[in-house]
Amino acid sequence: MNTKKLKKFFMIILFGLSIWVFSNSSQAAYVSVKPSTTSASPGQTVTLTVSSDCVGRVNLSVSNGSLSANKVWVEGGSATASITIGNSGTATVTATPENGAMSNGGVDVPVSATSASISIKTASNNTNNTSNPKTTTNPEPQKKSSNANLSNLGIRPNDFSGFKAGTTTYNVTVPKNVEEVEVYAKAQDSKAKVAGTGKKKLQEGKNTASVTVTAEDGTKKTYTINITRSATEENDEDEETDDPEADDNNETDTTEAKGLSELKIGNLELSPTFRTDIYEYTAKYIGEDTKLEVSTITTEDDYTIEVTGNEDLKEGENIITILVSDAEGNNVATYQVTVNKSLAQETLPENQDENGMKILGIVVGVVIVLIIIFLIVRHRRNKKWEEEYSTPFSTLNDDDNIYKNQLEDFDENMKPTKRKENRDSRQDKKAAKEEYLNNFNSNNDEYPEWQEEKVRKRRTKGKRFK
Repeated sequence: MNTKKLKKFFMIILFGLSIWVFSNSSQAAYVSVKPSTTSASPGQTVTLTVSSDCVGRVNLSVSNGSLSANKVWVEGGSATASITIGNSGTATVTATPENGAMSNGGVDVPVSATSASISIKTASNNTNNTSNPKTTTNPEPQKKSSNANLSNLGIRPNDFSGFKAGTTTYNVTVPKNVEEVEVYAKAQDSKAKVAGTGKKKLQEGKNTASVTVTAEDGTKKTYTINITRSATEENDEDEETDDPEADDNNETDTTEAKGLSELKIGNLELSPTFRTDIYEYTAKYIGEDTKLEVSTITTEDDYTIEVTGNEDLKEGENIITILVSDAEGNNVATYQVTVNKSLAQETLPENQDENGMKILGIVVGVVIVLIIIFLIVRHRRNKKWEEEYSTPFSTLNDDDNIYKNQLEDFDENMKPTKRKENRDSRQDKKAAKEEYLNNFNSNNDEYPEWQEEKVRKRRTKGKRFK
């Protein structure tokens, strides 16, 4: 192949690959959300601007506030919505492209979620701002709390109901197959310390679990749970087989469980699927929000809800607890959701892997093309060599036919059939070969012109490999 044509071919391939890489890289997209202010008072309405270089629907969610719209359509650069700020802390707005992708030039490209925060001004801050800056007061030392009460207490599994902060002794019976329970408790005062929680092995018969609460000022209070482990197995299968009506009653008991009839943690998927009589769940969250939206519906209208553990979510494992109490303040049920939080940036390596695979594909493609070109050039060179040198005696004239005949006779003698005939007499074969070569050399002396032609051919052949 001509060198100029080969260079031109390479340039065309590299130009095409450059266009392909540029077209893929140009599809990178983003979405952003920006509030009109980063600091607002409780109840204030703040405008949100959602921007993107793509076209598509963006879902909005907020913690510690309410939105005018949960979805906006971004086309032409941006779209707007508004948020009503909550009471205190920080309001965080998250913008998530629907299905994680938006349209860029008619092609769906992945777009990551983004968020923005608005700090909420407290009433104390407003009072300090309007007070006379020259007036200073020395705050009185705060008195340490003596609150040693629990706000919740129970075991898992086979939890009991009817907890009251003033009641310190509880009795519960568990089946024989329950060999271990976990005792959980939460103090009313965040500065109080709780001891005695965690897993506890059970023996058959009566077991005692004690939980001690130490208030900030040192006041102590002990709660006792008497756990009786049954000595006999309950044959539920026999009851289901022998008494079908009992099975129906069991189903009724499940549906009539008290507590929550619905539980949602933002847009997270709970595992297992929520049921009123299931009290422990896990969920995964990817993002930067420090608080998630908890949506609940109670089985009774007069039940009250208290959510704890949903403030200042950290990266890793977080436990959100939902306490359900009746009108008298008695604990009805306790639900716990373990949320495993990871930052949004952790999804970037996946995109990096995708880009790496694209680059690897390009490199492999270039290598394959180079190999094909090399094979084509090599094939053409071999073909030309074969045409020029496959018949070394093609230039001999008619007077040299005698040497052609001698060479043909030599080839004939070297065929397998001839070798087979002479295999029993290798010495005779060697002698015949030597005799033939001697005759061949002696005959060459009579034809010096042929010898010169042969030397000339060898010199030409040697130049070709320089």
